[in-house]
Amino acid sequence: MIRTASMALMMLMLWVMAVQAQTDSQVTAGINALKTGAYEEAIQSLSKALETPARLKKEDATQAHFYRGMAIISAHQEALRLRRTSPVSEPYLKTCEDLMAALRTDNGRWADDIKQLQKELFRPLLAEGTRSLNGNRYEQAFLYMDCVVNIRSSAMGDDYWPAYDMRGQARLALQDTVKALEDLQKAGEVYQRVAGPVPDPLIAYVYYRAALIHRFSTRDVDQALEAIRQGKIALEAERLKTSEERRTKSLDQRFTQAQNDLDRFELEVLLQEPDKYDEAIAHFKQALTENPNDYTLLMAYAALVEARDTNAAVPIYENAIAIAPDRSSAYFNLAVMYYNEGADLYRKIKDMPATPQRRETESRIAARFLAAIPAFEKARELKPDDDATVDALLQIVKYLKRDDEIKKYTHIKQQMEGR
Repeated sequence: MIRTASMALMMLMLWVMAVQAQTDSQVTAGINALKTGAYEEAIQSLSKALETPARLKKEDATQAHFYRGMAIISAHQEALRLRRTSPVSEPYLKTCEDLMAALRTDNGRWADDIKQLQKELFRPLLAEGTRSLNGNRYEQAFLYMDCVVNIRSSAMGDDYWPAYDMRGQARLALQDTVKALEDLQKAGEVYQRVAGPVPDPLIAYVYYRAALIHRFSTRDVDQALEAIRQGKIALEAERLKTSEERRTKSLDQRFTQAQNDLDRFELEVLLQEPDKYDEAIAHFKQALTENPNDYTLLMAYAALVEARDTNAAVPIYENAIAIAPDRSSAYFNLAVMYYNEGADLYRKIKDMPATPQRRETESRIAARFLAAIPAFEKARELKPDDDATVDALLQIVKYLKRDDEIKKYTHIKQQMEGR
């Protein structure tokens, strides 16, 4: 009986050795195919070997993953050269996954070769991840950016804040707000540690997205406002890097847009939290004492004041216009304020019978609309392609029954629609 059991055990051992030898031979065959340029054959042999990784020696597993990664990327590059479809979908991602698997089994012998190939993958992975994010393919974007983060920290010896930011964006879109916030906070930490010399206003949106999570997910208003504050500090630090040689109209617009987005969100948070309003007013007053000619600051302050007292907002908008008469925002916001007041009054009386009270309200409506016209006109002069301005003017002159001006703005609108 004992002899029978021993024979069975010996047979099992021989079978395992035979399977292992076969698996080892598939690794060798795959490597040889790779060396001769038979990339698809190499991928098939190495994939076959990796179907049973437990039967591979540790170093053979490392080699199988490493060389399959090389075979995948080589096959892809050959397909690009010959203008053919790559034989493997998502080749950069699959190569990255193989190299990470190779690192996990490596005893140190292959580390340099693996890291060198990882470095070569960094740019294409970043490009593919960015395309996936911009194309709303968030699961793919996450996988690509996860590779980028790992490669940058392990193979290149440093961190890269945009990769954490983009991985965070993908996680946010996939509704993993906890991990998204961790990524965004890490992006901010890396930025503070290794901010580059080239001005980049996009850093503001790292803090903007963190503020969004604090406001709507964790519902921590103080943390949301703190994230916005940090975003403004980072944005100003980036703005200071802008030399005359680097300054362009496009870059200025990107800085202005980022500043406006932070300001608008800050106002939204403050206006939705009544207990923060007085604190916000005090904050803006102090800031304007230090920077009385800051147009962006004045515009944000005017919008905050307007929410409670439109009459008090008028001189603030007028001050902004005096400081920057060639910028359309203050004219437009002032005009919209007058227009909205008139429209709100109209909604209240539209079903009211003809009474002295109605006539008095109609006079107030007309006064608000008349005050809006010159401000809208000036905004249109500075920004002639803005549809919203022409639409508002057309609504106003129709209410006032100004036939000539109705024709004028209708013609302008038709021209804009036909451009």
